[in-house]
Amino acid sequence: MRAIGLKLTRIILSSFMLIKVKVFPSAGKKEIIKKAENSFEIWIKEKPIKGMANRAVANALAEYFGVSRDDVKMISGFQRRNKVFKVSLSCRT
Repeated sequence: MRAIGLKLTRIILSSFMLIKVKVFPSAGKKEIIKKAENSFEIWIKEKPIKGMANRAVANALAEYFGVSRDDVKMISGFQRRNKVFKVSLSCRT
């Protein structure tokens, strides 16, 4: 008899979500509140100086969704309270 060789492959399925965020910088707390399926309010301690608040929001979203910080990108609202983030989600099988 001849042995049948199996070739195992890894499939990576990528998808993303667009998240609307209302940011409250310079707050005395760090908190994330989910308002709707793709809408959040985030309170952070960092001040909106030199992008510190934007980085803190991206870090908070990465932690909330359990993804790497590199998987969270700001799409719009760089200098506004209302922002849109793209969160990449990948599924490995």
